[in-house]
Amino acid sequence: MLGRRPVRTEPFRVDLRDTDLRGLDLQGARLERARLARARLDEADLSYARLQDAWLPEVHLTADQLARARTDVTTRVPTGLAPEGG
Repeated sequence: MLGRRPVRTEPFRVDLRDTDLRGLDLQGARLERARLARARLDEADLSYARLQDAWLPEVHLTADQLARARTDVTTRVPTGLAPEGG
């Protein structure tokens, strides 16, 4: 179960590797620095989700989902997808 976390600087990334997040409403989610390798994000709403410095290799998502999220040059994405700096 995912929940809200207080805003704070943390020394370690939130580890969501191999997590099934298909179809979830993750609008505006604060996922900066999160480890999401191999996570299932199929059909999840990532509108305005903060993915700066997130680790997304082998994640299941589309370019359209990524385009609606907030990314930057530090966002690590699967081969073939490129963050747009949203």
